[in-house]
Amino acid sequence: MAEVSLTIWSDGQSQQLPLAGARVTIGRGEQADVRLSDQGLSRVHASLNQDAARVWVLDEGSTNGTFVNGQRVPASGTVLKNGDQISLGDTTKIALRIGAAAKAQTAGAAMAAATNHNPSGHNPSGNASAGIPVVPVAIAAVVVIGILATVTAVGWQMRKGKQKSEATEVVQTFTPEPVPTNTPAPTPSPSFAPTEEAVVIDESANLAISDLTVTTVKASQISVSNTKQKLYKQMSEEEQVYYINQKAQKVALMVGNRPAVFPDEAISIIKYWLDAYVRRIGSGNTRLWAEDLRFMFKRARTQFVPTILRAFKANGAPPVVGIYLPVIETEYRNIPTENFAGAAGLFQFIGPTARGYGVDPAERTNIEKMAPAAARYINDRLAEFGADAVGVGLSIAGYNRSPDSVRRDLHDVIDSSNKDRDFWILVKNKAKLDHWFQQENINYVPRFFAAAIIGEHPWDFGLNMRQLSTYTEPDTSSDE
Repeated sequence: MAEVSLTIWSDGQSQQLPLAGARVTIGRGEQADVRLSDQGLSRVHASLNQDAARVWVLDEGSTNGTFVNGQRVPASGTVLKNGDQISLGDTTKIALRIGAAAKAQTAGAAMAAATNHNPSGHNPSGNASAGIPVVPVAIAAVVVIGILATVTAVGWQMRKGKQKSEATEVVQTFTPEPVPTNTPAPTPSPSFAPTEEAVVIDESANLAISDLTVTTVKASQISVSNTKQKLYKQMSEEEQVYYINQKAQKVALMVGNRPAVFPDEAISIIKYWLDAYVRRIGSGNTRLWAEDLRFMFKRARTQFVPTILRAFKANGAPPVVGIYLPVIETEYRNIPTENFAGAAGLFQFIGPTARGYGVDPAERTNIEKMAPAAARYINDRLAEFGADAVGVGLSIAGYNRSPDSVRRDLHDVIDSSNKDRDFWILVKNKAKLDHWFQQENINYVPRFFAAAIIGEHPWDFGLNMRQLSTYTEPDTSSDE
């Protein structure tokens, strides 16, 4: 049998393990060989199987289904090839490596963490990534067809920071069962915030979606919509695509004061991440990267947004950029612990970058000092890429992927047939770019727009708050 390596992302944590034996089951019940806490999983949700000639996945009669590269696994199963992506449950994704690729996986992850950084490692000249301590996780021994398969899962963290791995929550294309409306979501304890402050951000759960079909509806083919008076969840898929296209253009005007055109693929990826956020609203969850958005937005407007607004306005940087970068970076947790790349704080600056912008690395959790530093960092990117909506998109990309890398990406794709100098031309030509753009950076700007669409139109998503950008003073209301 070929050597097969699995990287599993679930509920904000990652595991890397070999596929040992002829059959391994995955689920949330004690019967599963690989047991995960994702509540969207059935007790025995799916199985991975192999023989001398092939590797395949079977859905074991799960409630929500199993998907390979966005396509539902039929009853007969789906034969897998190197690089396939399996989605199951609410947040679980599995990346498959077969043969030589399986042997190279661990070494490749380590090299990526060392070479692909930015300010989070916000490296003004490079990126930073999220670091994750390596945590061994014991997996139960399984006897299959007389073969003892002991599976050891190795927690593996990718970089964070401005070249960090852009990944928080991994979701899939179906909608899980809604949270019952007659059950009030729990209110977080006043003491829960300090506990969460102690964690190190693990973004390795954000697997790339660049090869998945998120929606077949094309925004460019929709001319009318009757989305008025409807919550986003009540819209048809066509109405949702139309809505996202309209609101993304509004956000573009807010950040760049000029209209922008979003290609169909861009809207599709924005919708992917927006839907991921929407599934979290009302869940009552307090876990990092899976938290109920009501809690995150309340923390933002009570503790941080007023300071960010003042700092970005004072430095002439787009306030909307300052408000929604922390959603992607830390989900508004002011993390004091450095990750693998050395990034810390709300804006995930690495030490040298903080020092370069006038902040002692020991004070990266001081929002009064870091908000102006982040504004100046963004201004430096805008001076390079332009202050219109196109330049802002590239500047946001340069917060995650180093400015040098963004310049190189543009150089690699712009030619006589591709003359547009913007982030979306990079998305359109992703096949020409490196693994880290395709697997991570392609999602960063779309996630920014997804977060901004929700935060600037909260009433369309059932959130009891004003537009996040209007909180010039801390919110003292008792509402979530």
